[in-house]
Amino acid sequence: MNENLTEFLWVRLQSLFVSLIQYVCSSKDDFIHNVGKSSNDAFPLRAYLTFMKDKNGDEIAVTVDVVNRNGNYFFEADICGEDGLILAEGPSAEMMEITEKELSSWLEEYESFLKSSQSLVKEKAAELE
Repeated sequence: MNENLTEFLWVRLQSLFVSLIQYVCSSKDDFIHNVGKSSNDAFPLRAYLTFMKDKNGDEIAVTVDVVNRNGNYFFEADICGEDGLILAEGPSAEMMEITEKELSSWLEEYESFLKSSQSLVKEKAAELE
């Protein structure tokens, strides 16, 4: 996955994460949120958004992993709690040759997933200790 496509995906994911932050943080509860990414040869992109009530407390994580397995790229997304329990599985995909069009198509599915899961994230974030 080339650097331009990785950056294209990251910029779009950040925008979707910001929308989710605005939704979750619109309540009276105060949340700490963190958006970040990492990359290496096996994971060209690992993107995440976490919500916590306290820096030492539990968290809800919204994650996207792009895994490189011998030139085939697997996209995996989920929302999970502190204990690693998957609360919601997002869209997955396998791409041999990644194009902006294919990424845009997957991102549309992912955006739909986040919109349908935003009340779950807000509810689970409110339950954090």
